[in-house]
Amino acid sequence: MSMDNHTILQKIINNLSSDLRQLSNETKKNSPIKEAAEACNMKLREYSMIKENLSTVMRDASVELLQPFALGCDTKQIKIV
Repeated sequence: MSMDNHTILQKIINNLSSDLRQLSNETKKNSPIKEAAEACNMKLREYSMIKENLSTVMRDASVELLQPFALGCDTKQIKIV
């Protein structure tokens, strides 16, 4: 049983959203990481409503969506990394 592309992308959105919420919860208020994670989470909510061309939208936003994770890795703090 194979899933269609849209279903797979929706699962990716759900997983990314969950990881971004966790990252946001682990960082201090008003930190650039928290702000970036919350902004990306808002974008993911918007993307989850898209019915057509979702793969193109996700590909175009991929660098921006991964930025909070890169910022978290730069801190070298165990609970964030």
